[in-house]
Amino acid sequence: SGIGISSQNGRAKTFDNRSDGTGFGEGVGVVMLKALDQAIQDKDHIYAVVKGSAFNQDGHSIGITAPNSLAQEDVIVRAWKNADTEPSTIQYIEAHGTGTSLGDPIEIKGIQRAFAKYTNQQQFCGIGSIKTNFGHLDHAAGIAGLIKSILSLTHKELPPTVNFQYPNQKLPFDSSPVYVNDCLREWESNGHPRRCGISSFGLSGTNCHIVLEEAPAPKLRPPLSDQASKPHILSLSAKTEDGLRQLVDAYIQYIEKNEKVCITVLAYTSNTGRGHYESRLALVVRDRTDLIEKLSLCKTELFATEERIGCYSNSFKIIHDQKPNRSEKEITEADIRQLSEQANALISQLVKAESSEVLLHQLSQLYVRGAEVDWERLVQKEHAHKISL
Repeated sequence: SGIGISSQNGRAKTFDNRSDGTGFGEGVGVVMLKALDQAIQDKDHIYAVVKGSAFNQDGHSIGITAPNSLAQEDVIVRAWKNADTEPSTIQYIEAHGTGTSLGDPIEIKGIQRAFAKYTNQQQFCGIGSIKTNFGHLDHAAGIAGLIKSILSLTHKELPPTVNFQYPNQKLPFDSSPVYVNDCLREWESNGHPRRCGISSFGLSGTNCHIVLEEAPAPKLRPPLSDQASKPHILSLSAKTEDGLRQLVDAYIQYIEKNEKVCITVLAYTSNTGRGHYESRLALVVRDRTDLIEKLSLCKTELFATEERIGCYSNSFKIIHDQKPNRSEKEITEADIRQLSEQANALISQLVKAESSEVLLHQLSQLYVRGAEVDWERLVQKEHAHKISL
C-alpha cells in the first residue's frame, strides 16, 4: 500500500473519481485453445474466436507502478493489425483497470491514442474491469478478463463495472471513444460480428492485448435420428461411485430444464466430450421421457444387482496384469483390450446395419465392464454436434 497500489477499503474502483488503488484476490483460470477449422471439424462447442494478439515490453519506466501509455497504444494497434480487424467495430474493451490513480489515466490515454489513428467516433466502445468484482488476481488477472469477455460474447451481454459512481475527473470520457459500462446492456451486433479487446499489463512493463470475436453460427442440420426416434446410448462416468450419482442428478436437472434438448446431440456430447472413468453407466434410450425415467431409476438404484433392460452400470478398478489374485471388480489392461475389440466389432455391425437395438444393449454392457468405445465412429452418419452441458 505504501507505493500506491492497494485500495484503502480493499475494493478496486476502476475509472471512478474515488479510485485509490486496487483490491486483491486469488484465482486460477483455464481455457482450451484449438484452431478454428479443427474445432468446427470436431463439432466442438465454440465459445469465442481469438482473432489476433500482441505483446511488447516497454523497456523502462520511472517506477513499477508507472505504466507507459505509448507502449500500451502500440500493443493495442498491433493486436488490431494481427487480427485484421477494423477498430471501429470493437464494441468493448476489458481493461487492465487496476483502479490506481496513476494507472487508469495512462491506460485510457493509450486506448484513446490507438483509436485516434483510425476513427474520430466518440462514446462507441464500452470499457470495464473485472478487478472491480473480485480484485486483482495477480498472474491470473489476464485470463480472468479473457474468460469474462468470452462469456460476454456467449451471452451477448455487457456486464456492469461495479464500484462506479462518478467518472474520474482525470479521464476525459466526454470526448473519448470509450465509455464506462456501468449497467448490464444487451450487446447489439451493429451489422458485424461482436468483437472486443482484452488488455493485461505486467508490473515489469510487459503489455498484452487480445482481440476476440463471437463464435461463428454453427452450420447445423437436424440429426438424422431425430425424426425416427432411433435408440441411442447415453454414457456417463466418474472416478467414484458418489461422483457418478452426482452426475446422474445433474443430468436429470439439465434435461428437466431444457425440454427441447435433442437426445442425439445430448448423447453425442456426453459420449465424445468427456473422459471415461472407472464408475460407469450406460443407458439405451429412445426419447426424452425414456431418458428421464431411466436416469431417475438409476439415481436411487445405481448399482443394483438385478438386471434392468436398458440400464447398465458397473464400477471397476484397473490392476497390474501380474497380480495373482483379483476380485470381480478388478480388470487388467489386457481385459480392456479384449473388451474394446469386441466393442469395435459391434460398432462395425452397427455402422453397416443402421441401428440394431440388440447390438446397442451389448455395446452398453461392454462399455460398463471397461471397453474403450469409438463413439465418433458409432455416429459418423449423424449430423450430431456438441452442446454446452
